Parts: sequence; C-alpha cells; structure tokens
Amino acid sequence: MRPPETREQRRSFAEAAWRLGRLRGLKGLTVRALADAMGVNPARLYAHYEDKASLLAELRSYGHPMLIASLAEASHRDRSGDALLAMSLAYVDFMREHGWAYEADEPVLGGELDHRDAFIERALELLGGAHGSLRERATHLWLGLHALGLLLGRAPDDDRARDRHVVAAHAQALLRGIAQMPAEMLGG
Repeated sequence: MRPPETREQRRSFAEAAWRLGRLRGLKGLTVRALADAMGVNPARLYAHYEDKASLLAELRSYGHPMLIASLAEASHRDRSGDALLAMSLAYVDFMREHGWAYEADEPVLGGELDHRDAFIERALELLGGAHGSLRERATHLWLGLHALGLLLGRAPDDDRARDRHVVAAHAQALLRGIAQMPAEMLGG
C-alpha cells in the first residue's frame, strides 16, 4: 500500500486540474484526462477523486481564495469612487476566466455556493449594511454578474467579450437597475 499523498502533491493535482479546466472547460476535465495530462496512472487520482464531482469540489476550494483576493483588491484599489462597480467587474473577470469550474453548481440561488456568498458579503460591506433589502439587492446583482461572466467566458474570442467598456456598461446597467428596484420586487 502506498503512503498517502502529501499536501504538496494534492496541491499539484489541483493546480494541474485548474490548468486543464481552463484549457478544456468543464466537459474536457475528467479524472482520466487529468491523469493523462499529468503523466500519472489514473488509479493514483481515483484514490483521491472518486468522480468528477469530488474533483470539482476540490477545485472550487482551490479557486475560492483567488476569488476573495480578486474582489478585495478591486474594491481597495478603486480610485473612481465606485468600489462596488470595480468589485463587480472583478467578479465578471473571474467568472469569464474561471467560470467553467462553477458551471455545474446547482441550485444557483439555494444551497451553499462559496463564490456567490463571497461576492454578496463583500457587496454588503460596500452597500453599507446587511438588512433584508440590501441582501436581496446584492443577491440580484450577483445573479446578473454571474450570468454575464459565464456567458462572456463561452465567447473568449469575441472582441465584445473582452471590451472593458462593453462589460462595464453591462455592469453599470445592472447596478442602476438593482438600485432602483421597487421594494415589492425585493420581497419587502
């Protein structure tokens, strides 16, 4: 019997899987494809990932600190006075690049979704509170930005998907619309 994998080996599995996912997307990321890309026997990886779902769960854990850092950096470095817009654009960028790892998350609005909760908590800080209507607004904002990021990620060669002005215009439209949502639409 082989000794258990070290933390460094597990991290190398996650890093290789992240790279493979970025190249091939969710459909192309399988435990067998990862083993082939790493040049290891698939049995070695199947000892750690019983299936694709367990591999994706580890990848979301791997990506979570990157998302948190990206959101924090964007909201702190903003010089325009609109930290919420800067953070929103950072979230769209993250999902455009790494959304493949989150495509299988269900349900979108229920359950525990670390990437959704990370965005909402930071948005609440920027909105100035956590009471009901602000949480609802932050949730609606996340939903729109999440969809935008995933859609843009599916068109990486489309110039409009990379045009910062187009993406910013969409994010600003979401922010304006959510700020003006009537209370009855927010469950209030």
